[in-house]
Amino acid sequence: MAKKKQFTTKHKVLGVFFRPIYRLVAHCAFNIKINKLRLNGPTLILSNHQTDLDAIIIMGAANKHVETVCLDTLLSNGFTSKFLHSITGLIPKKKGAVDVGCVVKMMQCLKEGGNVLVFPEGNRTYAEFQYPFSDSVLKLAKKTNSSLVVMNIHNGTGVSPRWGSKKRKGKMSVDVKARYSAQEVKVMSDDELLEKVRRDLVVFDSDSGIEYRSKAPAEYLERLLYVCPECKSLSTLRSEGDKIKCSSCGTSLTYKENLTFEDNKYGFHKLVDWYVFQKNVVKEKEIELGQLIFEDEIEDVFEYELLKKRKPVASGSIKLYENRLVLGNSVEIDLSTISAASPISGRKLSLVAGDKNYLIVGNERFNPVKYVHMFNKLETEIKRKHLDEYFSLE
Repeated sequence: MAKKKQFTTKHKVLGVFFRPIYRLVAHCAFNIKINKLRLNGPTLILSNHQTDLDAIIIMGAANKHVETVCLDTLLSNGFTSKFLHSITGLIPKKKGAVDVGCVVKMMQCLKEGGNVLVFPEGNRTYAEFQYPFSDSVLKLAKKTNSSLVVMNIHNGTGVSPRWGSKKRKGKMSVDVKARYSAQEVKVMSDDELLEKVRRDLVVFDSDSGIEYRSKAPAEYLERLLYVCPECKSLSTLRSEGDKIKCSSCGTSLTYKENLTFEDNKYGFHKLVDWYVFQKNVVKEKEIELGQLIFEDEIEDVFEYELLKKRKPVASGSIKLYENRLVLGNSVEIDLSTISAASPISGRKLSLVAGDKNYLIVGNERFNPVKYVHMFNKLETEIKRKHLDEYFSLE
């Protein structure tokens, strides 16, 4: 039986048809300047990741069809997911896990002369630090004799921060940062190529000095930040306007439109400073046996499978204890079975426990990051096997 193609004629034709639609969606969503991406021959495209629409932006910029690696949660909504997968050739990847099937499909697409888009950091930027990634994705270009293109998306963090709710005023842009021919990729060592790509992917909008106009630049920062720098209380932060304040001790900091904090005694200049601080607090925090650590209101909990309709299984609340996670009144998970967990966009949390995949949708101020950090501290499979490179406490 002939092997089913990944880079099909249908995808090529529909890619041409949908390209202006992709560009229109990008322009309607953001004030963005899209520079054309010309592809010739099989190409592995790598990009930094700032907004939920980054793939659409780059697919609209390319002159040929591009197959994008995406999270399996995107393709877990029944018929809609099947239709989307059928017309675009999206390549699903399991979050926070090595996915051999995804790698095989990427390699197949490139060998068939196609183009593959990957966000090698595997996450949208939160606090402008570069997530770790290995040279494994780069080796695909070598093995398939493909060229390599590195794209840079600018000002997405300022216009549409991952932790935010509303867009801020500013102009985004996307352009080609670097090109490496198949021959150049082939002759470079793995370490040399990895170093170049890591350098090429660095885009920190806070370094630009641009002000992203907003009446409430700090609004919803508690979706990311959860440790008070003064009293070190957990889950006591609340944002309003340009302030984020601790309800326990009253400490308040001002977050400005240029993505920096006003001068403060804690030495926090950028979000990454506070982010690193809170990781260190969690790392050193003592947890008592059976302790209730976090409790939050949530909207829904779904079980999901690839290309199938999500199944609602709980709602109302999420409670994290020292040894278990309780979702609503119907789901209780032994922490030792949790092998993967990750924030999705601003207020969603995906996790894998045993053979089940869960998607947790929080309320408007829900912080998924604190749960993932704590999963990296408590006795989960994530911690035992060092499975999380993205939100590790190390």
